[in-house]
Amino acid sequence: MIVTPTQLAALLKRLRLDHALTQKQLGEKMGLSQERISVIESHPEKLSIDQFLTVLMVLDARMEIRTGNSAVADTGNDEVEPW
Repeated sequence: MIVTPTQLAALLKRLRLDHALTQKQLGEKMGLSQERISVIESHPEKLSIDQFLTVLMVLDARMEIRTGNSAVADTGNDEVEPW
């Protein structure tokens, strides 16, 4: 469970390293500079939702948002349910 920007920063870096990617290589896959990837990893709180979801997609990761003990969203599902 990730609840702080510091935890998210560590997770993003670990995901990148698990895929054996340098910051430069990840940046190339996303159309971003190595410097931007460095900022994303060190300050994920400054990341736009669009870039965050792109990072997850490139790194083949999923995100669940929970409230209490129940999942309310899952990015692994391509179908969007109506509100």
